[in-house]
Amino acid sequence: MKVGIVVEGLSDKDIIKGLSGWFENIGLTVDIITTHDKIRMVKSSRKHFRACIWQGSRIVFFLVDQHADACVSETRSRFDVDSESAVVVSVVKNELEAWILADGQCIRECFGTTYAPAGMTDSIRNPKELLFTMFTRKYNYHPTERVVTKMVAPHFSLERASLNNTSARYFRDKVLAVSKMVVS
Repeated sequence: MKVGIVVEGLSDKDIIKGLSGWFENIGLTVDIITTHDKIRMVKSSRKHFRACIWQGSRIVFFLVDQHADACVSETRSRFDVDSESAVVVSVVKNELEAWILADGQCIRECFGTTYAPAGMTDSIRNPKELLFTMFTRKYNYHPTERVVTKMVAPHFSLERASLNNTSARYFRDKVLAVSKMVVS
């Protein structure tokens, strides 16, 4: 079954593309659409939904960062696709980099350091900054988002991240539920 995943940026796309083997293992193929920021994603959600369905996706996931929104419900309420039964709006608490930080093995493999998440990574105030700081300390230069995500994507596991991040778990569980539709 084909699913569409609408993401904010190219770094988010890198991480989702890195999970293509996992998606294939559960019987899904993925079409990823990048909107370039949260505002554009929300504003054009109906257009992106229709494009994914037109291209053969049976379910469309919107993977959006919570950022400064007060709560997940506030972020979800911005979308104009809630009435669609083939839509899942999955809000990433706080930023997708919190998912990366939730995967201790990924961080250890990328940075050759001892690292384990200190509890749930949903509440890390600025996960992107923390990840960049780790990169800067290890490699002695400040990278772009794409450099970091291209480096971590091959090592990232949604399964491992879901153990230490509730929004990663929510997304994983929704994707697994969709994959069970393939089997039924």
